[in-house]
Amino acid sequence: MAAFISRGDLAIVGTFFTLWIVTYGTVELGLPTEEALGRAGIIIGISQMSSLLFAPIFGIMADRINRVLVVIIAAAISSIGYGSTLFASDPTSGCLFIAATLIGLGEISGVIGSGVLIAQQAPGEIRGSVIGIFSLFGAFGIMTATGIGGILFDHWKPQGPFVLFSVFGLLVVIFGLIVRDRVVPLNESADTAIGGH
Repeated sequence: MAAFISRGDLAIVGTFFTLWIVTYGTVELGLPTEEALGRAGIIIGISQMSSLLFAPIFGIMADRINRVLVVIIAAAISSIGYGSTLFASDPTSGCLFIAATLIGLGEISGVIGSGVLIAQQAPGEIRGSVIGIFSLFGAFGIMTATGIGGILFDHWKPQGPFVLFSVFGLLVVIFGLIVRDRVVPLNESADTAIGGH
């Protein structure tokens, strides 16, 4: 589930932010395509800059707290960021900067969180197989984001792909809270496992 949403996040940001802003800018605001693309670049730049700045902080956090909790936090940030786009009627306005920042934070924290959890839980003797399945579900996330997300963009709202992954993020949060105390770290010492970190 963590791989599914974290890889799907990358596709959502790369594909639908640009499409939404360019479509709105050219159709609703009458902007030339290159100007609309420039505005899209600003929003994506904000999202990616927040990812870059937050990555070391989240990496340090991932070393110090329960890895399932790391994924829960990442999914929650992502869910809030994506869900907040539903309230942005104009994607070229400043209000989308906050959503873009949260989405960037959710994107990088999802990649880091899912990575550290799989590193902790994959048994050494079948680690390659586990990582392969993990990556396969990441590919499913990308296909869902672009496929179903595209349908929602065309037939519901431009925010549709974002709302879809907001719901997926919320489901991961709920599932994570259910299983959090049942996950015993496999690749850490017994003392650390007993401590729940």
